[in-house]
Amino acid sequence: MTVPRTTRSPQKKALLIGIDYNGSKSQEVLDLPHDDVSKLKQFLIDAYGYPTKNITLVLDKPGELQPTLKNIRKEAANLVAGAAPGDHFFFYYAGHSVQVPELSTEEHTEIDGKDELIVPSDGHTTNDILTRESCLVDNELKRLLVYPLPEGSTLMAVLDTCHSASLLDLDHDECNEKWNCFRGQSNPAGKLGQMISLHDAHAGRVPPKPLLKTGPQLTREAANDIASLRMGTILQHRACARIKHSGNAKMPGAHPGDPAHLGLVTCLSACRDDQATVENKDDKNGGSFTERLLNILREEPRPRLEDLMGKISVSIHGMLLDAVSIKELHNCQDPQLSSETKMDMKAYLETL
Repeated sequence: MTVPRTTRSPQKKALLIGIDYNGSKSQEVLDLPHDDVSKLKQFLIDAYGYPTKNITLVLDKPGELQPTLKNIRKEAANLVAGAAPGDHFFFYYAGHSVQVPELSTEEHTEIDGKDELIVPSDGHTTNDILTRESCLVDNELKRLLVYPLPEGSTLMAVLDTCHSASLLDLDHDECNEKWNCFRGQSNPAGKLGQMISLHDAHAGRVPPKPLLKTGPQLTREAANDIASLRMGTILQHRACARIKHSGNAKMPGAHPGDPAHLGLVTCLSACRDDQATVENKDDKNGGSFTERLLNILREEPRPRLEDLMGKISVSIHGMLLDAVSIKELHNCQDPQLSSETKMDMKAYLETL
């Protein structure tokens, strides 16, 4: 007698990790990760239909599953265990991340020669060796979350942390078009007022008066500062630098098979690999990348990717314009979108 193979309905599962480091003796304490996890959990339930029982929280607060390296590894593996076509997975991390030089035994496929690592609650970052031993390296994070995914499943990762553009080590980054708030402006320095107005219109902000103390005429130094801002890729596609650097499509610890036969994987990161993220608990419009992202998705849960990147870039740059001086905007915070296969930026967000 042949026993029919049982099937199940597609499922939605999420893993949300938030680390404040309140009990840490070596890491700077953060203000917003716990709150952001709470808001994100409720949003996944209300907007995308994630069952409460399928959302795992990992938080460094009493009574919660602690974000140690062991627990993060275990829960990342559990998230995608038994993945099947039609399943949707969501991975979120808010906390510290660091960079260390690639090992000499690795393929040298990191553009900047550095690996990115999540810093768990028990992580130590006093030297590179200890950091590698106690933190979660991007290569391993990809093996845990991406490789088990079958074709027809999806994973969305949101990384609200420093050095996060390639923290999931996905193949495609620069070839996914990014939005730039200076797009189409031949003289960005002379367009400061228009830029501020654009941010105000999109983000509903009060105009950042401190930036206008010197009046409408910028000094030559300030003009040069604005003109030299680096805010992502504009308009045209560029060859994917990560793939071009390696000479093929294989990243560190690359999946032995064809990436096209993996699930659809998209990662929205708070900044480039060479940048830090900013949080401001006093910002009423949202003091973190996560809050700003939620503001956008509440209005349009299924945006086009190009629209999403445009809006989150405007919002984040506006947040920074409120918080820092012109001179500090040289290397501000540019949201990034990476994927395992090249994205059509006119497509709608599908991975939630």
